[in-house]
Amino acid sequence: MIALALAISALAGCAPTTESGPKVIDGGFPPRGDLPALPFRIADQTGKIRAVTITNDGGVMEGVSQVPERDDALYVHWIGGQCDRRVLVIFEQSVDGPAFTIDTERDFGGCRMVGIPRILMIELTGPVDASTVSLSMKN
Repeated sequence: MIALALAISALAGCAPTTESGPKVIDGGFPPRGDLPALPFRIADQTGKIRAVTITNDGGVMEGVSQVPERDDALYVHWIGGQCDRRVLVIFEQSVDGPAFTIDTERDFGGCRMVGIPRILMIELTGPVDASTVSLSMKN
């Protein structure tokens, strides 16, 4: 039942939206091997996120990169761990430009010994240059 709820929230959370202003998008990375699904929440403080897609493209290092041939889409990629339980991705306008902050809830003590690439494709309502977008890790 929980898996079904996560699957439904992943589909609902990743759908395009035309609403403007701050919004919350819920989704989930699918189960991986013996690991359960990883729920995520995107807190879009800018109102500029149109859609979110889980992908395997975009690289394996932590950062933000441009989706090829798209000026309105970015890859946000980071390395998670086996003990990740929930992820909050905050998108806001900082003094230095657009910024993503990744805040991961983990089991006590964490366990990043096995790195798990996490990659989201973020589609925006207008063009953005990935080189102007920062990424920080909170936990």
